[in-house]
Amino acid sequence: MKPLGNLNQTLKRIFIPTPLQVFVSLGVAVAIMVIAYRNLLVALAAQGSYVPESDISQTLNDQLVQLSSLPFIEKLSVGLFWAAVACVAYIGYIAVSNVLISMRNNYVIDTQFLNEEGSWRHRAHSLVVKAGWLVLLLGTVVLTLTVLLPLWLSMFGDPLLVGAELPIIYVPLGLLGLTVNVYVVWMLILAIKYSE
Repeated sequence: MKPLGNLNQTLKRIFIPTPLQVFVSLGVAVAIMVIAYRNLLVALAAQGSYVPESDISQTLNDQLVQLSSLPFIEKLSVGLFWAAVACVAYIGYIAVSNVLISMRNNYVIDTQFLNEEGSWRHRAHSLVVKAGWLVLLLGTVVLTLTVLLPLWLSMFGDPLLVGAELPIIYVPLGLLGLTVNVYVVWMLILAIKYSE
């Protein structure tokens, strides 16, 4: 997504979600719900019988010990570790080179085509807009972590824990609320990135 000269077009590209953004937001929301309620989901999968967390962790630990005793697993894990380190280093290199190329291109456009010479008013306005988006993002993150995330998690988990006392419609509503919340945070990050 390239920054556009027209503010209206830029805001449309940021605020209207693409299918990829919808799926990624939903995936992050589902992952948060599964991590938060992993024991409950295991108990529900075991047809209502409660499985203590110590039994689950002991079973997983035993399976990992058996898996790590295989001879090729050690070599595979070392190879995967160094492949991950190489990927992180490559992504860091690409990110830094993209930032440098973007800075050079913006400088060339400002000095040669717009004849602005990087005016201080343009830069100050850009910094104020980015600071405004950043304050809004920080406020959203604080609100999410203190109020909204516990609300979405309780809407998702309480009908499963309490049972028939609460309507089951709270489960998809909690998931939908968390998905929208993840998308709003993502959208604000994009707004900071593409604000002019």
